[in-house]
Amino acid sequence: MTIIVNRNTGKVPSIVQHRSSAALNGFLMSQPHSWRRGVKVVVTDGSAAYKTSADASLPQARHVLDRFSLS
Repeated sequence: MTIIVNRNTGKVPSIVQHRSSAALNGFLMSQPHSWRRGVKVVVTDGSAAYKTSADASLPQARHVLDRFSLS
């Protein structure tokens, strides 16, 4: 599963049931355009599915790898 977290509030607005690019794209594209445009930073592990989804659905957002996934 994929947990979506608002880093400013720490709240979890959604949980996507899969880690696939298709599942995450489905969630992101179901959000209002204004919501997607408001996303400035996407923090993920090194999953290619997450990068693909962020690049396609949130092209204005900076993609950052989380520090817990780096070793």
